[in-house]
Amino acid sequence: MAYILSFVLLFINHSFLESSQKGRLVVSISNLENDKGSVFVALFNSADGFPSEGKKALKNARVSIQNKAATVVFEDLPFGYYATTTYHDENGNNKIETIFGIPKEGVGASNMRTILLGAPKFERSKFNHQAKETKINLNIIYDIFKLI
Repeated sequence: MAYILSFVLLFINHSFLESSQKGRLVVSISNLENDKGSVFVALFNSADGFPSEGKKALKNARVSIQNKAATVVFEDLPFGYYATTTYHDENGNNKIETIFGIPKEGVGASNMRTILLGAPKFERSKFNHQAKETKINLNIIYDIFKLI
């Protein structure tokens, strides 16, 4: 009987620790030029596929825009390092429009203030999710040529 009780207590303790190691990630997207289309957000837990291969992302979300802003919530996300990318799909074709590889639609990534040359890197974009709720803000950048 003591063996069974010990096993049950160990299971309950493990389940409690497991659930306490997860939290919610709230991604706020701001600086959108308009309410057209939707916003796509990809959440990566490694550099593999970052930033442009959404199929390799841990999670993806598409949300509507209201008042030039959008919010994505990822629930029950294990604690760890993550990076996000986003784009404003204004025309609803489910892809980033580009000219010679340069985005025509608004883009953004975690920890990205500006785009200089090249795509963002996972190491510079990653953030540490270690709380019941982590909040990050992604600023959308539209006219990359203005930043150079």
